[in-house]
Amino acid sequence: MRIKFAYLRPTPVLHCRAMGPYDRSVKEAWGTMLGWLDAHDLRKLGPRAFGVIHDCPRSTEAAALRYDACVELVPGLRAEPDLGIVRKMTPGGAYAQGILKGCYGQISEGFRYLCSQWAEAEKLRIDTSRPFMEIYLNDPAKTPKAEWLTQLCVPIRTEPDPRKLLHIRDEDLHLDDG
Repeated sequence: MRIKFAYLRPTPVLHCRAMGPYDRSVKEAWGTMLGWLDAHDLRKLGPRAFGVIHDCPRSTEAAALRYDACVELVPGLRAEPDLGIVRKMTPGGAYAQGILKGCYGQISEGFRYLCSQWAEAEKLRIDTSRPFMEIYLNDPAKTPKAEWLTQLCVPIRTEPDPRKLLHIRDEDLHLDDG
């Protein structure tokens, strides 16, 4: 996977949230969103699609995990809060991005690679205050599964580690206990 850095602008979207383990909530959120688009014949508008992953499964209880299926707000799309389709902005900021080709079942493995092996090797810090995002670059209804393209986006902290700026080693830090 080739990795690049990009600044993502906040984007107005309509989203549908599902809660629970990601292997279930992703399917639930997209089932609702795509069903709503199809019922209103809005898929033809071709809005960009985003998945927003709010929580880390290692530090958040499975039932509390939040996933948003989003489509970019384009003319013709209107929120329907009674159906769980509401307006919001995707977060902006610095992201490391890699494009995954093929089945969506590889997404979690792609994020694992970006976070553990690649980010650690590059000595980058993940910004845990912002969610991870998936940007779906083509429509799975019109594209063979082997050609599906998903841009994986990991939020990166852009401010440097203050210890590196000051050339301070951890063992040289002395805290005043009182």
